[in-house]
Amino acid sequence: MGFGDTFGYFLYTSDNGNDYVIKLSQADATAGGFGAEVNPLNFSAWPFNQRDLRHVTGYDVNFRARKGRLVIASNTDTLFTNGGTWTNSNTNITYQTQGAEGERRPASHIGG
Repeated sequence: MGFGDTFGYFLYTSDNGNDYVIKLSQADATAGGFGAEVNPLNFSAWPFNQRDLRHVTGYDVNFRARKGRLVIASNTDTLFTNGGTWTNSNTNITYQTQGAEGERRPASHIGG
């Protein structure tokens, strides 16, 4: 995400099967395998912190010190299960996947 990014609301299906709406940049939504934008009034918002969403982390293939994080739409997505590369279309930076982290649901919303 950077200056001039376009944002939208997208449907995120949790590991427990519930659907939630989250806000992402168009570039991240495309790279993360999200479908079309949805009306945020039709779904519940993700009740936890954004960092608790399922995601992959990686490093820039041309400048290894630059790291990236990408929220993934499904736990069956190839990027999440097998790794690979993804490109942020706004910045034209290609990242190599280093790891994948499943979603986290803290026991408490307060301080968790």
